[in-house]
Amino acid sequence: MIDSPLIPYINSGLNSGGIIEIGVNCWLSTSVTVMENVRIGCGSVIGARSLVLTDLPKFCIAVGSPAKVIKRFDFRSKKWLNVDDWSPDSEKYYPSEEEYLSELKRAYARTTPSLIAGSRRFGWL
Repeated sequence: MIDSPLIPYINSGLNSGGIIEIGVNCWLSTSVTVMENVRIGCGSVIGARSLVLTDLPKFCIAVGSPAKVIKRFDFRSKKWLNVDDWSPDSEKYYPSEEEYLSELKRAYARTTPSLIAGSRRFGWL
């Protein structure tokens, strides 16, 4: 807790909190807030001003406050499907994060990620 603005915040006893994991090739739109101890699966898109309180699966589109999954990618049809039309059976066609990253690097070898997005800590590509 911050008791006074007269104490440097670094000395207030606050810590960095829990871990946030963002998978490969995720897109977080403007003003997204991700709470601690949350994992966002690879290939996901998070809509503007969303508040992510819980883990989100791979290859999803989530929006809102709190963020809710509204679409999932179907690798058989190569399309985003409304979450109600998506079958959990589709997950067996999902590549692992490593396979997904390898394919992105192969297909887009000339694309240079930004400095921050290019680190393993923040995901790659």
